[in-house]
Amino acid sequence: MTGNHVLPELQILLLSLGPGFPLVIALGLMVPSCRRLAFLMASWAPLPALLASLYGPSAIAVEVPWFFMGSLIGLDRTGQIFLFFTSLLWLVAGIFGRDYLAADEKKYRFFGYFLFTMSGNFGLILSQGVLGFYLFFSLMSFAAYGLIIHHGTREAMRAGRIYLVLTVIGEVLLFIAMLIVTRDSGGEMAFSAIKTSRADTLLMLLLFLGFGIKAGALPLHGWLPLAHPVAPVPASAVLSGAMIKAGLLGWLRFMPPDQAATPFWGVFFLVAGFAAAFYGVVIGLTQVDAKTVLAYSSISQMGLMTVIVGSGLLVPEQWPQATTAVSLYAMHHGLAKGSLFLGVGVAKKKWTGAKKPWWLWVGLWLPALALAGLPLTSGAIAKYGMKEIIAQVPEPWHGLTSLLLPLCALATMLLLCHGISLIRPATGRTTIEQGQGMLVSWAVNLAAVAAVLWLWSGSSMPAGQTFAPASLWNGLWPAGLGALVAIALGRLGGRGVYQQKALIPAGDVMVVAQWLGELMKPWACFQFFGKSGKGFSLAAGTDEWLRRREAQLKKGEKILQRWAVVGTIFLAMIISLVYLFTAGNFPW
Repeated sequence: MTGNHVLPELQILLLSLGPGFPLVIALGLMVPSCRRLAFLMASWAPLPALLASLYGPSAIAVEVPWFFMGSLIGLDRTGQIFLFFTSLLWLVAGIFGRDYLAADEKKYRFFGYFLFTMSGNFGLILSQGVLGFYLFFSLMSFAAYGLIIHHGTREAMRAGRIYLVLTVIGEVLLFIAMLIVTRDSGGEMAFSAIKTSRADTLLMLLLFLGFGIKAGALPLHGWLPLAHPVAPVPASAVLSGAMIKAGLLGWLRFMPPDQAATPFWGVFFLVAGFAAAFYGVVIGLTQVDAKTVLAYSSISQMGLMTVIVGSGLLVPEQWPQATTAVSLYAMHHGLAKGSLFLGVGVAKKKWTGAKKPWWLWVGLWLPALALAGLPLTSGAIAKYGMKEIIAQVPEPWHGLTSLLLPLCALATMLLLCHGISLIRPATGRTTIEQGQGMLVSWAVNLAAVAAVLWLWSGSSMPAGQTFAPASLWNGLWPAGLGALVAIALGRLGGRGVYQQKALIPAGDVMVVAQWLGELMKPWACFQFFGKSGKGFSLAAGTDEWLRRREAQLKKGEKILQRWAVVGTIFLAMIISLVYLFTAGNFPW
């Protein structure tokens, strides 16, 4: 390993083990003789990454010559924030999942995908170059498919297919964007050497779409409300709390701060952010499943983070402060949303009475009030940093954002009241399931929600600002009014509303997209013309061909599912990527 300075050996080891340790344990799960030990270690795989984040950032990146053409790994201030809350969330979700899936026959497979996804998540945060970021981002994205389809139900497989299609589209868009970035930088791949222009319309569009799929930006959000209800609770916690933040981090990494202000893209991100913030609430209020409502809440909250990015694009001299503000907001949201999803799992496994026990109420409302920005919560700190950035935005956008932010807080409170009211104990159980790991990990996450942002260096609100009457009032009235509206709607709607179907199907835009896709099938068009007597029909012939080849297709599918085949394909993809990035001049 080389660099301008020599990093302490311990930090180098922790940085290497961050993405490496989960991969080693995942490989252990594939070996029958090591499977039990690997399963016991799986929940502790995030520890090296967590320790690396606590160790502190480094001013330089470390070159690893043997890893993909000398990729750079390191930890700057932004990476430290993302790595801390991400590794903490993966840790508590892993401990939670060990008990939650204790009786699941497919738990080893689940944790295999869990660890591969974790490794990709940590790797992209630590990567300080284009190639490493892209490869780890791809690993995380494709491995998460196994978490979504874990239960194998019809709904899970449908959600997995939609997620996989969007992921492939996103990877293609990002690959083109990475080529443009590398070309404009003269072949340099380190983030510190990136030279691109925010005025490059094609590049900015590719970055918005490619990373926006993961970040749940409109109209690319359709996979989120489909994936969360079908995935196991620990998977939902990391999908919403950690994985979608990778798209946000991608925007921060590939939008350099040393360019002139770009009003168009700044306004574009502002409008897209507020549209997602309100759209997520409106559609979420029509849902009848608690995890679906929480998914739409994530879309709404990611919209607010998009607003901060847009503010930084409008005022580039504030980009460093905007980066810190959006990173701290991501920490606040990741920990709070993870707690809510884990709370749904605790209710399912530990609640058997007619009424919610007091400890469950406390555990659900603490992160909910934080997300609504109630004074003295982590949400108050996160939104204080957000308002400081928005204060620098020129008119008329400053006035508009100042008007919309309290309404967003009100809408968030209304949506979370609806979501918590939908949490019910699992039916058909008469005894509380054993396993205290779920309660302990949930309690640790709740403690992090309550304390981390208050203790984090550089995130504290001024003491006078914390208890200032204006700050208390600005934080109280949106949450209080949202709660009152929720109570009024609950009384008007009655209990029967929770037994009805969702007014708008989960996934909303994906339902429309699938309907259009059916109309665009070539055989559907031919069949339509055939009915009119002016053409011929291929639909019947296509169905017959599929029936004759069904056995062969199933056999081919089983072959593609083998680990050896998957590994070979993955290796071929890596070699192809290296070939493309080096223009055929392999480093060896």
